[in-house]
Amino acid sequence: MLKQFFTLLLLLAFVQISFAAEDEKNIDSKIREVTVYLSGAQVMRTGSVQLPAGEHNLVFSGVALGINPQSIQASAPPELIIQATTLRTNYLKVKEIDPKIKVLNDSLELLQLMIDESNDEAAILNQEKTMILANQSLKGNDVSLSIDELKKAADFWRSRLTNIYDLLFKIKINQKDLNESIGRIRNQLNQLNYKRNTPTYEILVKVLAEKAGTFPVEITYFTPHARWTPRYDLRAVNTSSPVKLAYHADVFQNTGIDWNKVPLSLSTGNPNLSGTPPELSIWNLSLMAPISYNQNKKMGAVYQKGAVMQEQSVGYDNAPATRSADEESDDYYYGGDGMNAGVPAGLSGYTQVKTNTTTEVYRISLPQTIPADNQAHQITIRKTELPAFYEHFSVPKLDEDAFLLAGIMGWDTLNLLAGPANIYFEGTFLGQTSLNPAQTEDTLYFSLGRDKGVVVAREQLKSFTKVKTLGSSKECTFGYEITIRNGKKEAVTLELQDQIPISQDKDIVVKQLEISEGELDADRGFLTWRLELKPGETKKIKLAFSVKHPKNRRVNGL
Repeated sequence: MLKQFFTLLLLLAFVQISFAAEDEKNIDSKIREVTVYLSGAQVMRTGSVQLPAGEHNLVFSGVALGINPQSIQASAPPELIIQATTLRTNYLKVKEIDPKIKVLNDSLELLQLMIDESNDEAAILNQEKTMILANQSLKGNDVSLSIDELKKAADFWRSRLTNIYDLLFKIKINQKDLNESIGRIRNQLNQLNYKRNTPTYEILVKVLAEKAGTFPVEITYFTPHARWTPRYDLRAVNTSSPVKLAYHADVFQNTGIDWNKVPLSLSTGNPNLSGTPPELSIWNLSLMAPISYNQNKKMGAVYQKGAVMQEQSVGYDNAPATRSADEESDDYYYGGDGMNAGVPAGLSGYTQVKTNTTTEVYRISLPQTIPADNQAHQITIRKTELPAFYEHFSVPKLDEDAFLLAGIMGWDTLNLLAGPANIYFEGTFLGQTSLNPAQTEDTLYFSLGRDKGVVVAREQLKSFTKVKTLGSSKECTFGYEITIRNGKKEAVTLELQDQIPISQDKDIVVKQLEISEGELDADRGFLTWRLELKPGETKKIKLAFSVKHPKNRRVNGL
């Protein structure tokens, strides 16, 4: 009786589902366009449906994971009135099996058969080994073996047992490799089956058709499971050529739905950031209640010897503003401002750039395929050549090598985002730097590495370096000579930096004695020389300063 009762309930549930399905119309939709933001993506799906007059429920399946229900929008011709949109989960719909799963299952089965075969082979060898060890006595107790017979038996046991152990060892190594392969395949299967076992999400659109007909219907929604990050390549052929800048985007998506050959747009906006401007609150001050301190001499001694406290400022990067309404217009332009001048087009030739009030959108007209694997898929969205100049830089107090720097101008007009940049010079990868458009200078510098052709040496001058006592004070004098030689066949410009100390105490007096026409930043004590060196030319710079302080006190940092 109880079994019949549950069967009846199950039949009633299926009947309800069937009646509900009668009022629904599945839409065969496809992704028309995707706009990827720095965090999240907006997906647009389109389809058409033939309907009689009246109310209907249209079902869009194959939608992304984690959709924000508030972001769902639907549009249709005026004859088809959109009444409501609903996001729902369909646990009954079975997803198609990925062909990769079948291939991996077949490989897993084959590897398991190989392990079973090797286990059988190992079992036979172990039985043979047990038999040999159990039958070491070939004669009875009353019969003795000759020396030749004993030698032959020992040789047989040694040879065969060695062979058995060698075969068992090879089987063990082979099974280890097979098990590692099985582990990798199972991990891949777990990932694929996870995508397969996730529930199917659907968008239900309730409509009213004023008359019968075939209607196009479009839905858009926002999913947080996608993003893109900027990345750059900076290439210089030689010190007389401009710098080639390539602007790449690494696109990630894990929406559960592969994007197969869809038009893609990349926006510098971030809808996840609040668009509400901040408001100041009243800044109140009040006296605190007196605090009672426990006078501990030992603790006081620790604080007298303690390290100097340093202030730390916390900075917040200005994130891009949210997508503005004027992004919906179509006034895109291709490249522009010489963005692709003299550079192979590649994918950047298919990129339209639209500058809005607060954001930029890169629309790539060539359809892109981005699988839902949460892996980086590179898209080149811009290429340009920027005028550049080259000079050398050295801080011999810290490192006596000279570094070749490239300075590029005009980069601030490109509305770039902060991101890593790979540096190439003369066809060689030199390393990675960070491009920071938030800097206020109009020239962007980056290092092209050490140049051994420019030699810099810093030597302390003994004739300047001395200590003398003047009454209650002590005066220390320091002198250095910096030698610079241009060993290259062309003239070079070198910016050289050094420093003199800055006094933080009125009893400590620092006096500059010789800076060889260097430019002094008095607030920081930095010295800068800009030198023009002809091929093979050598120049010398002298730096000398004195520090006067009470003789009975030590100076920290000297």
